[in-house]
Parts: sequence; structure tokens; C-alpha cells
Amino acid sequence: MSDIQNFIYENYKFIIALVLTFIGLLVFISVYNINLETPKSNTKLAQVVTVETFNVDESIKKGLNEYKKNPSVGSLYHSDQSDYADYTEEISFPGDASFCDKHSSNPTDLERASHNLSSQTCKNLPCTALIGGANTEERCIAANKYGPIFKKDSNGNLITMDYYYYQGTKYNVSK
Repeated sequence: MSDIQNFIYENYKFIIALVLTFIGLLVFISVYNINLETPKSNTKLAQVVTVETFNVDESIKKGLNEYKKNPSVGSLYHSDQSDYADYTEEISFPGDASFCDKHSSNPTDLERASHNLSSQTCKNLPCTALIGGANTEERCIAANKYGPIFKKDSNGNLITMDYYYYQGTKYNVSK
């Protein structure tokens, strides 16, 4: 017999035990859904949302005037402010990644959906960028840490820009 056959014949119990141990370990990891991937270190958990007022119709103006005259509980209206003052408030909440996660499997859908985002939201998401320039109107497009994903628009024309905002940082494009 050869040396390899002799080794296997003399150590077959140890070899079988080792193989069964590896198979058992793999089954254990699978059954208990143990994740062996390293956690992502650059995740962000907050998004800034700007809440803006809308045009006020006559029925709401009438209700506001009645409330000014006779507020039932507390005072939400301050007489030194006009009825039509713009109030904006930043609201932070977890979930900025939900937009990106929803469209992550299809970059074309992400590109289409990004056109509907506000400029402020677009500037801060990890999957979009706000592009603009001297000859380019600002608009939101799909992007990643390397910049815009698509280099051509839907008509096949090369996208031109002087700068883009990605995750709150402005990047100038060299020509």
C-alpha cells in the first residue's frame, strides 16, 4: 500500500470525526442564523426633513381668525406673528436609508424616484446627489460615494455639471 492509503487507514476515525465536526458547525451556523459578516461602520441613522406650510384657503383663514379671538386651551397663536408666517422645523428620524434600501436593487428606479426628492433631502442621502452648474439646472440623480451612477441622461446625452452634493458635502467637478 502507498503512504497515503496507509495514513488514511491508520487515521480514518480522526478524519471522519473532523469532517463531521465541520458539517456540524456549518449546520449550527445555518440553524441559528449566525451572521459572520463584519458590521458596516459608516451607517447613518438620521434624516432631516423640512416641513413647509401650504397655501391657506378661506375656510382655514376663517378658522384661524376665530381661534385668535377665542383660543380654547393655551395659545398657539402669538399676536406679533402674521397669519401667513412661514414656519419650518427640522425633524430628524431614523430611516434615511429606507428610501435607498427600497430602490437599491434597481438603479433605474432609484434614478426615477430621486427626481421627486427635495434638494435638501437629495443632498444628504447616501444614494442620491444634487448636481448643478453654470449651464445646468440643479436636479437630483442616483449616486454613490464615487458620484453620479449614470453618466448619460435618458436621451443618451452626457450629463454635464460643475458640482454635486453628496451626503451634505459639495464636490467640484474638474473639467
